[in-house]
Amino acid sequence: VQDHSYLEKYEQLIPILEHFTLKQTTNLTPKVQTWPMSSSHNLQFTEQNHSTAWSVFNWINPSSGMHSNALLTVDDCFDMGKTAYNEADYYHAVLWLQQALKQLDTGEEAVVSKADILDYLSYSVYQMGDLPRAIELTRRLVAIDSSHQRAGGNLRYFERLLSKQPQRDEPEYQPASEEPIQLGTYSRPKDHLPEREAYEALCRGEGLQMLTFFTARRSRLFCRYQDGYRNPHLLLKPMKEEDEWDSPHIVRYLDFLSHEEIEKIKALAKPRLARATVRDPKTGVLTTANYRVSKSAWLEAEDDPVIDRVNQRIQDLTGLTVDTAELLQVANYGVGGQYEPHYDFSRVSSRYDFISILIGRKSIHNKQYEFCFYSTNTDSLEG
Repeated sequence: VQDHSYLEKYEQLIPILEHFTLKQTTNLTPKVQTWPMSSSHNLQFTEQNHSTAWSVFNWINPSSGMHSNALLTVDDCFDMGKTAYNEADYYHAVLWLQQALKQLDTGEEAVVSKADILDYLSYSVYQMGDLPRAIELTRRLVAIDSSHQRAGGNLRYFERLLSKQPQRDEPEYQPASEEPIQLGTYSRPKDHLPEREAYEALCRGEGLQMLTFFTARRSRLFCRYQDGYRNPHLLLKPMKEEDEWDSPHIVRYLDFLSHEEIEKIKALAKPRLARATVRDPKTGVLTTANYRVSKSAWLEAEDDPVIDRVNQRIQDLTGLTVDTAELLQVANYGVGGQYEPHYDFSRVSSRYDFISILIGRKSIHNKQYEFCFYSTNTDSLEG
């Protein structure tokens, strides 16, 4: 029988996180995101996406400049590490389990025992190739619980493997002590994408910090009033436009949506929200994926005059027509929600698609512009 008592702790954490992430409702542009998904559903994916969760774990670190009273407990970190362990993601398992051990060594109370943490941590460290440290951790485990059968077997196995390795000039192992266990760091798996580090930094709210390294480029960024190239609808009330980056050119519009419009869009979308899907690259069928955890709804001009008005405003500003654009998508990323880095444009992926385009059966075009509307503005958790 699986122990689900830890869910109670998560349930207590959710209102705090929701308040923290949704407390500032502003008219900032831009993707409408509110209403967290069901607690148990989101918590399930929070644990399954332990790698992303660890990447943004620094948001509770005061050194990052962002603060929260909702800290993860020893049991929280252990649950994350155990999930990573069960998925053979030993890199993140080590990170989470070490954090659990670190907090436990400071005297924090927990349901999970030190022996349980060491059991999972020692084998994860072994899988990361650090045999000497795996032996050290296993010896600590045996010292705590001498009747632990798996620990005894693992220790003999690890020591036998070590005896077969070339001798190195290292001091012999000392008996297990009660000194705090030293935490180790390991390189990411070889299949890690370097681009993901930028994504993780942005999710930790470090985007503005990174821009400090591009002072010269930042000096070329400006703000202005944009009238849509003298569009009659914007001559008397142009939009406030700010450059966010020069290449690719990214701009931010302030006060693009009113508070009343945001609330109306939320009200229209709420009953239509459904789990977001992705297209399976092999079958072409829409399916759910653990790298996209959110709910979404699609709104069109016929649904309400507000949608028609927003569409018209976009056309006035860009000079483009929404007739060839997707419908307005409302996306909800609740607690545990995320969408990992991906190519956000269509590709002709098969001979059938290419022929279909030629004979006019369907039309596939790459994206030229994307408008996003943020219904909330947060001090952290920007990812």
